Amino acid sequence: MKRPFEVWNADNMPVQAPFFKSPSIPYFCKDLSSINIYCRTSPEIIKKYLEPTPFEYVSNNFIVNFGDYANGTSATYHDLGIIVPVKYKDLIGGYYLFEYEDLASSVSAGRELWGYPKKTADFKKEEKDGKTSVSVFREDAEIVHFEVDLNKKPRQELPVVPQYPHILLYTMPRHDGPGILTQKVLSRDSSPDFVTKKKVEGYADIKLSGYENFPIIEPLDELNPVEVYGASYTIGDYAATHENGWAKVVDVIIPDKDLK
Repeated sequence: MKRPFEVWNADNMPVQAPFFKSPSIPYFCKDLSSINIYCRTSPEIIKKYLEPTPFEYVSNNFIVNFGDYANGTSATYHDLGIIVPVKYKDLIGGYYLFEYEDLASSVSAGRELWGYPKKTADFKKEEKDGKTSVSVFREDAEIVHFEVDLNKKPRQELPVVPQYPHILLYTMPRHDGPGILTQKVLSRDSSPDFVTKKKVEGYADIKLSGYENFPIIEPLDELNPVEVYGASYTIGDYAATHENGWAKVVDVIIPDKDLK
């Protein structure tokens, strides 16, 4: 069947085969359901992952964030990220150590546009009677499994863990050999446009597992042992608008030497 098709110069390449919608902003997700699991690990492992970055350690608390974008206007997918608080100069926010989604085009957009560490994964979600369980798989290996029970209270009071703005380390590899062509610190914060409709707290358990089948390496087990405070379950209208959906350049760590 013939379809109208226009070749045009977009913000992803090659021009005849763009992988994600352009422009990617704005997009919306009405009644987004999301879960934050509040955890604690050893300071040493957080510092290990921050050592090669320009970011400063803030605390050993972290968030496992899950979002169900079933009502997305530009794409539908699941997302899970492991977010640690960091500081860059006077800016404090959330830095994604790991992130997984089950839609390849969304993975590509997040990595190419802003430097999120997204990878493709499979998700299994079950929800009934105030209980939610989610599993994340890479090559049929379960790397994340959590259960949230809103009928029970959290083990402890949920800590304040900075999640926004997202502080991102955008890194572009060289074209002509190994190394980094350019590296920038970005800030992205869509939270001002989020409209919360419901938010409750509950009990949670989580299991993080490692998996290695070269070249795939998932070292999530390095965060163990994990202490879980509890979880928050939120329903609200998500929006990535022109005002807040794009990222802002905070600093240029390595300038693009190809630019004259």
